[in-house]
Amino acid sequence: MTGSSFYTIGEIASAHGGDPKEVIKILDEFVNKGFKYIKFQVFNLEKLVNIYDEENSPLKDIEISPLNWRKIFKYISENKNRFCEIKFIAEPYDSSSLRLCSEFEFFNSYKLPTSDLSNLKLLEKILRYTKTIYLGTGGSKFEEISKTVNFIKENFQDININLIHGFQAYPTDIQDMDLWKISYLKSQFSLKVGFADHADASSQVLRHLTSCIAITSGADFIEKHITINREEEKPDFYSSLNPDEVNEFLFAI
Repeated sequence: MTGSSFYTIGEIASAHGGDPKEVIKILDEFVNKGFKYIKFQVFNLEKLVNIYDEENSPLKDIEISPLNWRKIFKYISENKNRFCEIKFIAEPYDSSSLRLCSEFEFFNSYKLPTSDLSNLKLLEKILRYTKTIYLGTGGSKFEEISKTVNFIKENFQDININLIHGFQAYPTDIQDMDLWKISYLKSQFSLKVGFADHADASSQVLRHLTSCIAITSGADFIEKHITINREEEKPDFYSSLNPDEVNEFLFAI
């Protein structure tokens, strides 16, 4: 059941630590490393967190303002030749972030945040701007996944649906990853299914192993966190690849 072909997604997530210059640095480092896609997570703290909790929220330190996101996205738009081999996925966590991302035509694919799998209102808004949607299924019940997939199929027949299986913890043990779910989801939904790999990237074996197993289980794509320097321990460092580790990772899988 090995996938006959697959592609990779470089997940920036919060590796920037809230610094827009770090986003540009990551883009420049990984643009020619072999990833087909690079994904951004965009959120507005005010829309996500109760106003009384904003000051204490850990998200405060990694939030990038809409103004700075626009500068980042304009940098991509103004350097089309440099980024012509890369496609981009937006993962907006709220309506205002979705509107921001929709201003830029290079986002032809979107991801619904995993925690919002049952948020059909946000999903419906996202589907106004894309024909390709990624749905994170980690931690969701089969019935929840079915409800969302059926909602799309019944109301947006021309949408390309991709499921992403994954589990994240610190540490993320292989026995907790339930890699069997990749083939199970494919058999149940007849959709493309990928794997979000959150294994310990500091281990020379583990940084490749789980993605290799996922591919042999039929994964159509692999999502892998990326960072400039894992030793700096910025957000999401645990499972992130450094630039000089990507070639070996791609060769392994």
